[in-house]
Amino acid sequence: MEKRDSIVSVENLHIWALGMIVFAVCVPLMTDYCINGVDTGFYFRRLEKVCPEDIFLFFPSLAVRAGIQTETVWKFLLAVLNILTAVIAYFCFCGIFRDRVTGLTGSMLYTWTPYRLNDLYCRADLGEAVALCFLPVVFYGLYQIYGGDVDGRKYRRAWIVPAIGYTLIARAYLLSFLVIAGFTVLFCIVMWRQTFRKPVLFLLLKTAAAFSVCNLRLFWLLFQRLRENAFSAAVFRGNTIQGGGVFPSVFLQLFYLNGSSFRTEKTGAYGLQPVGAGFAVTVGVIVYLWIAFVGRYRDKTDDGGIRMFGKGVGIAGAVMAVMATNGFPWDYLQRRNHLFFRLVESLQSPARLMQAVAVCFTILTCTALWQVRKWEKSSAGRIFAIVIAALSLLSVQYLTGDILRTGMPRNLNGAAYEEPAGEENFLPENLDISPLDYGRMESFWQMPDSV
Repeated sequence: MEKRDSIVSVENLHIWALGMIVFAVCVPLMTDYCINGVDTGFYFRRLEKVCPEDIFLFFPSLAVRAGIQTETVWKFLLAVLNILTAVIAYFCFCGIFRDRVTGLTGSMLYTWTPYRLNDLYCRADLGEAVALCFLPVVFYGLYQIYGGDVDGRKYRRAWIVPAIGYTLIARAYLLSFLVIAGFTVLFCIVMWRQTFRKPVLFLLLKTAAAFSVCNLRLFWLLFQRLRENAFSAAVFRGNTIQGGGVFPSVFLQLFYLNGSSFRTEKTGAYGLQPVGAGFAVTVGVIVYLWIAFVGRYRDKTDDGGIRMFGKGVGIAGAVMAVMATNGFPWDYLQRRNHLFFRLVESLQSPARLMQAVAVCFTILTCTALWQVRKWEKSSAGRIFAIVIAALSLLSVQYLTGDILRTGMPRNLNGAAYEEPAGEENFLPENLDISPLDYGRMESFWQMPDSV
């Protein structure tokens, strides 16, 4: 049999690699029970109600109504999210770097991000987990706009990919869309020299217009919710948010635990949620900074604009990383006036910014790997990739093992689950999969008299 016809041929290695990436994060699903996360009960209720407006839960809900156990559908849904995340990230990073090894490395780092695993298994934050599937699409779209050939035929259609990415994120989880929209504004400011070039600016405006047209009905429904004051009980609770930021040490953490969902100001470092981007990407960022500051590849030609794009993403990601910490003066800004208080509180927690930081630092790590593979000996590129993969594997295996050891099990035999306590009805983290949830909560729970 010829080498190219073998199922383990070089041409198929990326498929096997993607399979191993998915397998590593699906270990908590390979049990006769499912992990009972913070919001699992809420989403079980959502799965048991078929709501056409929740496009990402519609078919799983039909499966539940067809007689399949809710717990089984839940585990299958999480497995599908892992597969989609790995595959989408792989194609997006391959599209940016035009290199399979770099694409696989980026897919591995992003799929194994502790922040994403926290959403899946610890918090059961399904809405944000769905949005995280599509974050790489937005970055790939931005690369097409900023790094594409402005004189090429395909460049005129470069607005399609980011418009699709923004739309899918907005449909999955409104807060994730606001975070990535804020990142986009920051990125455009960092890249202002390219942003105000006529072809780039035209495509950015075209992307915004296409997104607006595709989501006119969503904007109208959100306007109605605001007019009815349906957001006030769910989102604005009179809290300051700085204490919900991450400790700076999270960027140096290799081994994460199945932490609590309480605010860091109450728990300290002990029991902290695994909301980091991963120590492997921190190492990658350090390597990138070393390459940049010593000017090692200053004279090398980069026709695809990858170094320029990586630099812009890295600066914007570093700013958001600082803003995600509990040392950034969110409380000071929040207390300036009533408008600032409401706007800042709508973020819920500075840790939410880590979802954008995770993608930025992954791209920065991949940029460093791409440069080493392109302009150094092949052995240097292999060593770098192996070190990054080993660190990432250690981290993900430790975290998934701790989740299995300490996670609260939920039986798959159809056992009844408790109703939430009254004060839990409108916790912000319970309002996820659709932006329209804010106005539909009373169909599940009654609003407490104290709200």
